Amino acid sequence: DKALRYLYALADKYYETAENYEGIRAVSVQRCCMDHSSSYLFTIEKEGNDWFFSYDAVIDSSNIHTEVEKQRIEEKDAEEILRIVKEEQLVAAVKGYEEPLDDDIMILDETTYQISFEFEDGSSIDAPIDAGASLIDAFYTLATVKNQER
Repeated sequence: DKALRYLYALADKYYETAENYEGIRAVSVQRCCMDHSSSYLFTIEKEGNDWFFSYDAVIDSSNIHTEVEKQRIEEKDAEEILRIVKEEQLVAAVKGYEEPLDDDIMILDETTYQISFEFEDGSSIDAPIDAGASLIDAFYTLATVKNQER
């Protein structure tokens, strides 16, 4: 009986988390660091029925940042990003983020991360956490493909 209640609670939690992915209208990830060539900003956003991709990152061996704003992408590309967001439970990670206690220590060359989501109802959430290799790799792959198409 106790195990069954646990499984129901777990299923409810998973269902609750999964519901939150349906209304995503924008996903943005960012990394800022002293080594500018390692910094990036990737965003997909939905406007009407179309998805658009913006990025500022080094995507080839030139070590020069490529910046593109609102390049139209196929729905399947956006769905791949959203699939990773769902599998990695990134909305739940952002919602569950708790600000650490301030210890008055400041690091000047600290690498910072940011992930944010906007939803169709107008709400948004964000947290200073790393989005993970799967999502970043997918964004870099999409940027490489789109850069070659330009």
